[in-house]
Amino acid sequence: MDDDGGFKLRRRRGEIEEMDLTPMVDVTFLLLIFFMITASFSLQKTLEVPPPDPETQGASPVPLDQIEENSVVVRVEPGDVYFVDDRSVADAADLPSALSTAMAEGNRSELVIEANDQARHESVVRVYDAGNEIGMQRIRLATPAPE
Repeated sequence: MDDDGGFKLRRRRGEIEEMDLTPMVDVTFLLLIFFMITASFSLQKTLEVPPPDPETQGASPVPLDQIEENSVVVRVEPGDVYFVDDRSVADAADLPSALSTAMAEGNRSELVIEANDQARHESVVRVYDAGNEIGMQRIRLATPAPE
């Protein structure tokens, strides 16, 4: 007690009070982990297709018969039915292996996707993804001949 009857507070000399930053660092790391995880789950909303070459815009279309000898042709029918070189593929998950087999058989590195007009876009994208997965050099989309 001091002379006035109150308590005397003692201060230690040389010590500086510091704020504990551990909770703030923990929150920062949690936010960093959260954003890293959510960024990896972002969906691809577009399919990048190269623009047509301006030099070949006046070129005539190539008939499918001429490209079939150098390409693996995949037909996409309604109801997620796939045909790789006229052989049926049971499931979309089997597309990469079926494409690899067809690619190795004829030493072909190009893919031509021939989609029925009633086929779902998702089915066509699955074939496109399977071609990219196994390393097809060129992927083309076949369109019906104009009447």
